[in-house]
Amino acid sequence: MTSIKKSIIRLIITLSIIFSVMSSTFLSGCKDNTEEQKTPSPNTIKVLSYNVKVFDALQELLQTEISFSKRKVRLAYRVLEEFPYPDVIGLQEFTTDHMDEIFANFSGHYGIVTYYREGGFENPKVLSFGAKRDEASPILYRKDKFELVEHGCYWLSDTPDVVGSSTWGAEHVRICTWVRLKIIETGVEFVYYNTHLNWGEAQYKATILLRDLMPVDVPYFITGDFNLRPNSSNYALWAESMIDTRVSPINMAETPTSNGFDGPDNDSIIDYCFVDKENFLLISHKVLNDDIARFGEGKFASDHYAVVTEFEILG
Repeated sequence: MTSIKKSIIRLIITLSIIFSVMSSTFLSGCKDNTEEQKTPSPNTIKVLSYNVKVFDALQELLQTEISFSKRKVRLAYRVLEEFPYPDVIGLQEFTTDHMDEIFANFSGHYGIVTYYREGGFENPKVLSFGAKRDEASPILYRKDKFELVEHGCYWLSDTPDVVGSSTWGAEHVRICTWVRLKIIETGVEFVYYNTHLNWGEAQYKATILLRDLMPVDVPYFITGDFNLRPNSSNYALWAESMIDTRVSPINMAETPTSNGFDGPDNDSIIDYCFVDKENFLLISHKVLNDDIARFGEGKFASDHYAVVTEFEILG
């Protein structure tokens, strides 16, 4: 990455943080013409889930519009243009390239928990002599709002505690990263899961596994690239035990979350946020699907769109 592009990303991050802080301070002091504006509950959480598309050595060599070097500034914009700043972020297909060239710049403001599919906790495995990257589904959380209580990872297999394990005929090693966080201001704790599912039998088995593992003694929710559509039987399994945030009062429920870099038949709803049925007041669910308007014809930040959900944890 050139020093100019690194500087651009750092500038984007710095200005976004400054704007977020200044605007929050300003709005907290503003009043409506008739009544004081309602202050959001400290238990209100804004979640951004995003499949950022794995580093592709061939595309990088060809320097196409979908190469990481062309997309990285767009990815930084996509995460940081959200106001207010996301409280937690769940990423999929994340690699050390994403970390080194974009998200390392977030470290002053976000904590990050990263388990790699093949190498485990903060230990990316070298694959195909470096031509292929070990992927992760990390979780970022605002250090000024949350205390990290505990974290872990499940490998989506018959042996979920074994690093790199894969069964059920899965095409790829897949994982679910989780964190238990405490809201500093109120002491409320919750667990956030972030995942990326396979297809077919492996998807069904992973769904059953996660549904069995997830129920805990505190509120919980899950985001990710589920690779399943709303009319599928596996979606029905999720909807049976949890609530799809697409039913939020403010929503973009029918908006596709994938674009396939504008490929045919790739505009599907496959990225979700599900919350438990007892502990959440849903506020909004939206899809950041205006890449072409933001970046130009044929220019995308990823082959997915970011999904942004806001809700209040009751308690």
